[in-house]
Amino acid sequence: MSLGWPVLIFFLFADAPRDDWLPYWVMMGSPVASMTLLTLGSIAPDAPDAWPGVAFAALCWTALYAAAAGTLFGLTLLTFDGCLGRIPEVPGWFRRPIGPSRAPW
Repeated sequence: MSLGWPVLIFFLFADAPRDDWLPYWVMMGSPVASMTLLTLGSIAPDAPDAWPGVAFAALCWTALYAAAAGTLFGLTLLTFDGCLGRIPEVPGWFRRPIGPSRAPW
């Protein structure tokens, strides 16, 4: 994501006009490109209207990464103990019926 994403966006948006900011906003998914474009957008003397769009794109990418991280963390918490065969710490959360085995043999 850090190095391959900007290259991919460069090739996908090769025909985009130079004054179009959309390729740069999409490229900000890369941490390296995001840092560079935020710095350039904040000090660019020839594009004073660039800063609000660049800042908004950075906030959108940050929210997207935070949502993905939260989702993955929640899924890990829900499934981790079960994947390792551990018994949950909460009583009554998961109980198997006591009795004869239901195995077909």
